[in-house]
Amino acid sequence: MDIDVNEYRSVFLEETRELIDQFEKSLLELEKNPNNPSAIQSLFRAAHTIKGSSASLGFDSLAKFTHSLESLMDMVRNSKLALNQNIIDILFKGLDFIQEAVDDIEQGHNGDIDSSDLVDMIEKAKTSPSELSVSASSSKVDKSITRSLEELNDIETGIINEAFIKGLNVFVVKFSLSQGCQMKYPRAYMVLKSLEQLGEIFKTVPSVTDIEQEKFDLDLVYYIVTKSSEDEVKNVVQSIAEVEMVEVMPYESARTEQIQKASQEGIEKDEKGEIKVKADFKKSQTIRISVERLDNLMNLVGELVIDRTRLIKISEDVEEALSGSESVTSLAEVTTHMGRTINLLQDEILRTRMLPVSHIFERFPRLVRDLSHQLNKQIDFIVSGEETELDKSIIDEIGEPLVHLIRNSLDHGIEPPEERKAKGKPEKGKLKLSAKQEEGYVVIQIEDDGRGLNPDKIREKAKKRDIVSPNILDQMDDQALFELLFLPGFSTADKVSEVSGRGVGLDVVKSVVERLNGSVSLSSKLGEYTRFTLKFPLTLAIIQALLVKVGKEVYALPLNVVLETRFLEEEEVKSIQSQQVTLFRGEVLPVLRLADIFDTPGKEDFQDNFLVVVSTSDKNVVLSVSDLIGNSEVVIKPLGYIVNRVKGFFGATILGDGKVALIVDTVSLMSAVKEKNFIKVG
Repeated sequence: MDIDVNEYRSVFLEETRELIDQFEKSLLELEKNPNNPSAIQSLFRAAHTIKGSSASLGFDSLAKFTHSLESLMDMVRNSKLALNQNIIDILFKGLDFIQEAVDDIEQGHNGDIDSSDLVDMIEKAKTSPSELSVSASSSKVDKSITRSLEELNDIETGIINEAFIKGLNVFVVKFSLSQGCQMKYPRAYMVLKSLEQLGEIFKTVPSVTDIEQEKFDLDLVYYIVTKSSEDEVKNVVQSIAEVEMVEVMPYESARTEQIQKASQEGIEKDEKGEIKVKADFKKSQTIRISVERLDNLMNLVGELVIDRTRLIKISEDVEEALSGSESVTSLAEVTTHMGRTINLLQDEILRTRMLPVSHIFERFPRLVRDLSHQLNKQIDFIVSGEETELDKSIIDEIGEPLVHLIRNSLDHGIEPPEERKAKGKPEKGKLKLSAKQEEGYVVIQIEDDGRGLNPDKIREKAKKRDIVSPNILDQMDDQALFELLFLPGFSTADKVSEVSGRGVGLDVVKSVVERLNGSVSLSSKLGEYTRFTLKFPLTLAIIQALLVKVGKEVYALPLNVVLETRFLEEEEVKSIQSQQVTLFRGEVLPVLRLADIFDTPGKEDFQDNFLVVVSTSDKNVVLSVSDLIGNSEVVIKPLGYIVNRVKGFFGATILGDGKVALIVDTVSLMSAVKEKNFIKVG
């Protein structure tokens, strides 16, 4: 039966990209620790799976190339080839080729990209005499089957040790094909694929490459790590046609070795001396679901949140009008219960949209590796908090800004080894990428231990650019000077760099972050460190807001930008050069009347009674409003195309009484205010 490629293309792409990520992660780990058994096994498994799925859908070029890559890793895995930097580099190039082929397939093609040069490199690496070990001879395997039970390399022994720690079974499966079998490789492959349904095959005798080329007689040995029992494994093998003399036995020598090792490490034992371990395997109860469907669910939950708010308002009005009625009491109880249920539903839907930041962080070890080689710098890249979760819509947007900040740190921040040594620093620089959750927000930090920023250099650059008046520049503290780096086109770099001097700038980084209702800040100490701190809300769909009245109109201010509210005292507000100002925590801040900014009808007929201190991209400002309604959870509804062009708002929400309130964007609001000269700049 022919397979409809288009029907399975999207599934293939999704699964293959996951395998590519797994391959890259394992390869980076293998480069750090060449003796890591899990890493080499993970690489082999990923390549093997990509080869099989590519071949099944007719992507022959990709399948053929991945087969070459797999055979190279099989030789390393079976100690027929010593792992060195040349092989690591070839594997990285192979990974890039697979990525390129998958991109081509995503465009509707078949991934037919020329790989001949890369295949030649692979073949040379496989046949290089200096890299082959004594065990590379192609002697017949039938005499070595029994001996192979003891001759496991360090990687394979590590896999066995890890399996026992997890409480899994390790079996040696010996079987023979019947005399006269005309399809030895297909039969051996069927056994292999059947056993892979039960667990992980980590060694074969002969090797996978020899099996594919039918370089064996009739006897084979497979090593498997599995949760299944001995009988279950045996039944699976016996079910394959033309298979005879099946023998399944536990790998007792490895188990004994593991018990001795466990006893040295103080692993808990029971009275009989058996290791007490718990398997960490859990049954996966997951399904794949499109993001579009999650977005639809989120929109529906948003409507429920709006209805909940309106229902609470209606219930309060009814209770006030018909106090004491039994029906009113029942209505209040139902309203309260419905509110709790909607809250739970909302939380669950929000959680389905949350992804660990590892989805984006996993891109960066390879980036750091390649750039450090390009720049001839030694980098210790430390990642933490990758399990921290963030809304998918935010994760999709923050990749490029983080890439720019990392490039910036590697290129301009961390010094070359000789410069670091002269300064008394370790030759290897440190670059830290971290994430953590703080009170409804996710904080991502990128910090290097490099040169740091020179405030005097920033001040001189700003004077040359005539960005701010010299008098004000001379009065600026270091932190205020650092903020100038986020202005469009401003840089302290003496020359353009191919690594970080083109493309996304710090101004664009800030623009993207603030468009996501986030914030970015910079701190640095000359000669010691530079740290970028990005702060994002957990989700963009529903936010906490402060509702304020401006005349008869209601507006919503995102709570994350509200620093303080206070009653307006006449003596607090002064006028300096036609600009109203007030003192806030020792800082003189401009006071802006929202009624004037929004040109509210009848603005001359009402007074403002409250001040709201808010943060913006440049500085803090004070907004004067008629009244404070209070905090509320609001659902963000996008504005239409025409309204969206008006600066000062990023959405709207529906209130409990059914009226619409615009959600204020303080960043774009300040931009509009400056254009209209509501506030003095500089």
